[in-house]
Amino acid sequence: MTLIGKTIRPATVLLLIIGLVTGIGIGYVYSQSSVRGYEDELNALNSVIMNFDIQLDALQENITSLQQDLESKKAELEAVQRFIPPASSLAPDFAVSDVKNKSFTLSNHLGGVVVINFMATWCGYCGRQIPEYNAFLDEYGDQVTLISISVDSSQEGEERLRAFLSDYEAPWIWARDTANLTDLYGIRNIPTTIMVDMNGYIWSRRVGLTTFSALEAEFEQLLSYWGSETTEDYVTISVVDARELIELTPSIIILDVRTVGEYEEEHLEGATNIPVQELPERVGELPINSFILVYCKSGVRSVQASEILVEEGYDYVHNMGGGIEAWKEEHLPIVVVP
Repeated sequence: MTLIGKTIRPATVLLLIIGLVTGIGIGYVYSQSSVRGYEDELNALNSVIMNFDIQLDALQENITSLQQDLESKKAELEAVQRFIPPASSLAPDFAVSDVKNKSFTLSNHLGGVVVINFMATWCGYCGRQIPEYNAFLDEYGDQVTLISISVDSSQEGEERLRAFLSDYEAPWIWARDTANLTDLYGIRNIPTTIMVDMNGYIWSRRVGLTTFSALEAEFEQLLSYWGSETTEDYVTISVVDARELIELTPSIIILDVRTVGEYEEEHLEGATNIPVQELPERVGELPINSFILVYCKSGVRSVQASEILVEEGYDYVHNMGGGIEAWKEEHLPIVVVP
């Protein structure tokens, strides 16, 4: 073989061919190795992505579950809202003097229901509703204090109020607004009637002419709301309201604080038994943020248990007035152990 005028020996050509083939082979092997390396990296990356997707799906499931729990709790709280004191509507306290120049405050009359009537001597409806108030007091006067506040201007206001009262039989507290109560209570129309519960919270606000039937309905609703008794820290409710509370609150803890023997004879369905004597040591068995309905035989031990729970930091404690005996009197279902 001749290359540019030179003769190349066959052996040289063979060596060149071998070198060329070897180089191509090495390049191919290196290329394949690189491809396999890339494939391994790609597979590893895909594995990471798959694991991330799995974790993301699990996280999404957890988020969905938490959202469902949150919605459930929200619905539960809304359903039992009437069993929770409306702390945002606390009636402002005030001090004024009545037409007999005797000073008094709103807080003087708490412990019972207080009805505050904002009126004026020039208001025709204000005179027309006086017989309605009289009928209401005849029926519920032992549980209610009625206060009429005149918003007449200060000039000759007291004389006009006395003249107005001389035309009516209205044996309750009458006073003039000498403490800016119209602003304090947001009064924009006359007459306005505000019902305040026994703990000082505004229960209802009625604008315009009120009637005996309207007052009676609001009063009975208030008593149903609060049951027979309230305290600053827990609510005592009737057995009928207790039944409704149980139905509205699937997660409620029904706490039977009677003895084990009493519990084993009969109890409310789903009740947990912790005798009141053991409650201080076993209170940790009850979730701190749960609604708790406490009952005993007649309502005495449950009061003690409710106080213990409040002292331990439980916020949603409801004492069932009258206990299981009152429950049975209403023919509500119980579990009887044969």
